[in-house]
Amino acid sequence: MKEFLDELKNIHRRFSKFEFAIVLVFVLLVLLIPSKPDIIGFSDVQVHRQNIALTVDQSKSFSILPNGPVSITSLSVSGEVLGPGAVNVYLVNDQGAKLRVFSNEKKNRNLITGFFGDEIIAGSQNSISSSDPVLEIKESAVLDGFESIDSSSPGAFSFACQDSCDLKNSDSSSYELVAYVEPGTTLIINELDYTTRKK
Repeated sequence: MKEFLDELKNIHRRFSKFEFAIVLVFVLLVLLIPSKPDIIGFSDVQVHRQNIALTVDQSKSFSILPNGPVSITSLSVSGEVLGPGAVNVYLVNDQGAKLRVFSNEKKNRNLITGFFGDEIIAGSQNSISSSDPVLEIKESAVLDGFESIDSSSPGAFSFACQDSCDLKNSDSSSYELVAYVEPGTTLIINELDYTTRKK
């Protein structure tokens, strides 16, 4: 009988060690493989909203110069077109590459979507308001002519950035905003929304 009891105690000890080992492995797995990692990356991109209140009633270009050692990584415009004529806005970098920012051509109006919305700007920890603008915008030249389009439409537009939503591969230190406006039409650019990265 004593041998039987000793055998039962040994079996109990072996199962206790086995259960303890299983629990220990499970706890270690839970601790070593977190379900929600705390470090998911770091972004040095700053989001900016700058009120500029430009009224353009003829074709013009505007120089855009950063006020510091930053690269512009995206740019959009918001505003309104008054009148029935054609409006085309381009961003031209210092190497001469020309990117369309906005056009009031009817067939393109539904394609104009910005690179970010109000909720992202308002909620961003890296957001900088127009009280601290990074870009200096100055009128540089009056241009001759305008670009005609098949069918234009007046009205408001927001966060337009047809080809300028992603400028990450550009090393430009300065840009020009070029607006071609058909006579009898007025382009109002209320604000620029853009992102920058420190050089």
